[in-house]
Amino acid sequence: MKVGMIGLGRTGEGMSRRMIEKGIEVWGYSSSSYENACGQYEAGYISGCVTSLEYLVQAVKSDGLRYTSAGKVPGIFQITLPEQKTEDTLDELLPLLELVTRRQNHRAQPSTLYLLIHLVQNPVRSASEDRG
Repeated sequence: MKVGMIGLGRTGEGMSRRMIEKGIEVWGYSSSSYENACGQYEAGYISGCVTSLEYLVQAVKSDGLRYTSAGKVPGIFQITLPEQKTEDTLDELLPLLELVTRRQNHRAQPSTLYLLIHLVQNPVRSASEDRG
């Protein structure tokens, strides 16, 4: 299973660390700090980091050779952002997911997508920033 974590602040980092501990592959994207995402990757808190939502969708929905077959591996994307950033992020993300679904459905197979949204009340520093 692969998860795309959008937002790597305190909440996103904590959730991704728990998923990594359970053996789930987690790809992270932070619109505000790619360097912080790289630090979380180097610390083992995420499986990989990307520079855009487009690359995040590709990472989650790819099996390394081609896009995964629709219906076999659901797309799971978790958004952990302040409320004011969520709508713009969804506006950018949803067309990318639709494009992937169209590519997968050329064989008329069902596509599965899970989108989890956790609104963060106050933007705070990540746990790794507090330690460093």
